[in-house]
Amino acid sequence: MNHLTILVAKDFAVTGTRPAGRAAMERVLGALRTAESVTLDFQEVILTPSFADEFIGGLISALGSKEFHDRVILSHLSASAAPLVRHVTHLRSGNRRTDEVHRH
Repeated sequence: MNHLTILVAKDFAVTGTRPAGRAAMERVLGALRTAESVTLDFQEVILTPSFADEFIGGLISALGSKEFHDRVILSHLSASAAPLVRHVTHLRSGNRRTDEVHRH
């Protein structure tokens, strides 16, 4: 099988909404049907929590944590995006601690 690189800034015009994140997630899942792995290049991308949750979190939910980490490489995350992505992957991987649960 092959490896695919997706330039998030170029391939996804909008990176700020949940619907855009969901569409990006579905596109990457489609690519993973034929590619062994994929690199998501976030160079020049400004991530919002909503987009990150739907895109990255959605991939983790769909693939499972192990397959996500085995098949998806995240590159060029900005200093502000890296903690956001770590938070999303932590929550969606089922590693939620009691003190991280939002209380109403």
